[in-house]
Amino acid sequence: MDFATYLEKSSGWLTDLCCLYDLAESTRKAMNHDYCLPKEDGWDSAPYLASWKGRDALQDALPIFLKTSLEAAKAAELVMGQGYKPNPLRKTPIQFSSTSGPRVEETVARLGIITQFEVWKEFAQCHGYPINIKRAKNFEFSSEAESEILIGLINVRNSMTHDIEIETDPTMKQFVEFSYDCRWLASKIDDVSNR
Repeated sequence: MDFATYLEKSSGWLTDLCCLYDLAESTRKAMNHDYCLPKEDGWDSAPYLASWKGRDALQDALPIFLKTSLEAAKAAELVMGQGYKPNPLRKTPIQFSSTSGPRVEETVARLGIITQFEVWKEFAQCHGYPINIKRAKNFEFSSEAESEILIGLINVRNSMTHDIEIETDPTMKQFVEFSYDCRWLASKIDDVSNR
């Protein structure tokens, strides 16, 4: 895989997952009975749903409800038992991994970190770059920072894959920073490959 292909794959996953997070998190907020749209438009309150017709038009429609997909209905049936039938008028206690409901940010960030690492790993393997701690020990890095970033990426990815406790959940900020480090290492690999 060349660097341009790596950047294309990495960019696609990065934007897909960030858009998925924005859609899921803004919908989750809008489904809460006590949710109010922010009075001021700012990054600190985003993501949230908005309306071209103005704030009040959407606020009057809140809370919204979600019409689930067939796949979500089948998943609920699997979790709740075969006799489960969704009823939008009745609150049914769906089993989430957290008592506060679906963990949107945490789930997307975890998936994103694992995905970005796998895309980076595919690129790194094509260039004979170490992809695990054992191989990294015998590799000659161009700087201490490069070695530290690689070890950090491997440790975070391993944690996301093997330690699925809620306490280890990442944030979207950590996901984007992880993606940045993957790209930085990929650019270092590309520099060495093109010499």
